[in-house]
Amino acid sequence: MVKSVVVSKANSYKNNNNTTMLLGLLSLLVGLWLLLYVIPGLLFSLFHTFLGNLILLLLLILVGSQNAPLALLLGVGVIIFYRFSLLKEGFTEDSTNQFLRLQQTVNPQLVYDMSNLAQQVSQSELDNYLQDGTWKWSEDVEDLYRESVKKNPYVRSNVELGDIEDASKIYNEKVMMGILALQNKEGQLLASGMTVLDVDKIERDGLGSYSMSSGLQPFNVGDSVIKCDGSQGMEQVKYVGQESTFATPLYEKSILKNEELEKVIPGFKFTSGVCNPCSGLDGDYSCPFTVDSFGGTSNVWKYLWGKISI
Repeated sequence: MVKSVVVSKANSYKNNNNTTMLLGLLSLLVGLWLLLYVIPGLLFSLFHTFLGNLILLLLLILVGSQNAPLALLLGVGVIIFYRFSLLKEGFTEDSTNQFLRLQQTVNPQLVYDMSNLAQQVSQSELDNYLQDGTWKWSEDVEDLYRESVKKNPYVRSNVELGDIEDASKIYNEKVMMGILALQNKEGQLLASGMTVLDVDKIERDGLGSYSMSSGLQPFNVGDSVIKCDGSQGMEQVKYVGQESTFATPLYEKSILKNEELEKVIPGFKFTSGVCNPCSGLDGDYSCPFTVDSFGGTSNVWKYLWGKISI
C-alpha cells in the first residue's frame, strides 16, 4: 500500500510538471504573438534600445538567482523573440543592427519602429542611408519641401524641418510627403475635418449666418463636423443640443457613404469618380477631389495624385 501511494504521488508530481511545462510553452507563444502582432513597438523598444536591453538583462539575472533552469528557458525565449523581431522588420540583420547603432548616435532622442520603416523604404534605400547618413529625396519632393517651408508656419518653425539636409537625416521621402500632405488644406480636411453649418435652419429663423461662419457664435443645433473616421470613410458628428442637467453637449455620429460627400460637404467634388478620400491617411493617394473654398488644389496633393510633376 505504501508503494502504491508513492507511485501515485510520483505520477501526480509528473503530471504537475507536464502541466507547468505546457503552461510555460503556452505563455511563451502567447507572449510572442502579443509582441509581434499586437504591440510590436514594445518588442522593438526591448531589443533595440539601451534601456530595453538593460531591463532584459536584469530580468534574466533576477530569475536566474531564484531558478537557473527557468532563467535558461527565458534566455532561449529572448533569443527567439530577437530573431523574430529581425525577420518581421524585413531588412538584413547586419543593416538593421547598423542602422540602430547609428540612430543611437545621431538621433538618440528618436525610437524607430523597424517594421514600419520596412513598409516605407527598400533594402537598397536603407543601404544608401547607411552610406550617406541621409534619406534620398527626389527633386520634386525637395521643391515641394522648399515651397512648404516658405509658406507653412508649422514647417518653417519646426527646427527639425527647417533644412533639407537636417530633415532628410530623420525623415524618409514617404514620411516627409505624409507630413507635408497633412499641412495642406486637403490633408487638414481628412484629418481634422470641416465644419458644416445648418444654414437653412439659421435662415428660416431669420438670424442670418454671419455670426456662425465668422466664429463669433458657437455651434447651433444641426451644425456638424465632417472628417475621416480613420481610413475607412467620412464621419459626420452633428451637434444636437445639450443634456438637461449639466448642459453637456450632445452629438450624433453617423458614417457617410462616399456617394453622399458631394451633397453634404459644401463645394466638394470628386475628380476621378466616387471613391474613399480617407484612404489618403494611409498613404493611398488614389482618390483625388477638390473643394471650391480651397481656391485650387495644393501642389503637394497634385503631386500625390499624379496631376503634375513639380
